[in-house]
Amino acid sequence: MLSVRHALVLGVLAPAAACGVPDPSLREGAGSLPDARSGDVDADADASTRCLVDDFDGAELGANWDPAAVGAAPTEYSVEAGKLVVRDSPTASTPSDSTSPPEPPRSWIVKLDYDRGNQMARDVDVGDGDFVLEGTLGWTSDIDTAEHPQSWLGGVALTDSEGLIKVMVVAYDPRDHPGMEDGLAGYAAYIQPDSGSTRIHDSKMAMATASTDFGVTRTDGVTSVEVDGAVVPFLVDGELVDAFSMSAALTRLAIVTLRSSPPLEFGELAVDRVSVCKP
Repeated sequence: MLSVRHALVLGVLAPAAACGVPDPSLREGAGSLPDARSGDVDADADASTRCLVDDFDGAELGANWDPAAVGAAPTEYSVEAGKLVVRDSPTASTPSDSTSPPEPPRSWIVKLDYDRGNQMARDVDVGDGDFVLEGTLGWTSDIDTAEHPQSWLGGVALTDSEGLIKVMVVAYDPRDHPGMEDGLAGYAAYIQPDSGSTRIHDSKMAMATASTDFGVTRTDGVTSVEVDGAVVPFLVDGELVDAFSMSAALTRLAIVTLRSSPPLEFGELAVDRVSVCKP
């Protein structure tokens, strides 16, 4: 994981100055980073670091989340054992790659300038400054079951105020038709740079059940992604690139889900403790 692991759990304000006066941009209810659910504090937390952490330790999703902020809410989800678990999600529109009848509408995320998926979201005051986003994704996908073919996507994103995704790490199974011999379940990372097209790294791990730790860091407008402690490379014009300029103002933390067009089904996504920190 990333070296920065400061965590003030939801609602605990770090002092903004030596006098101990809280930063007014972090007030409760103002799209602030802290937002109370628990009083636990990471013993390693730096007083200059402000964080929002959701460890999903209750029996239901917190009231500060909008389950249908963009598109539709997951058809089946729960909060259990410290995780947000999604077991079914509707299809989502794909403006960047639409189809014409009689083909069913495509449901996927191809270009972040257009495609938003379905989003459960809450406000987070990142703005255009530095940040560290961390979390853990787990997934189950029946990669070789022709009777119940699964093709789906789900993960964690930071978006602008319109719900346009700027960076995202997902678990996914990108099968595009029933009965494919080889499943492709794994993880993918998406970044929308300030200029140029959406950059996507896909792992195609072919693992029916797995989990991965991820981290996203932006420093001075330059954004990179790590998975299980290793920097994720993106292929750009035949070369591997591990960081991009991405200075967009980020205002929402989102759980993005969708399943592909019927008869393809959703697998299972588990999101375990997500944190967003500003230095």
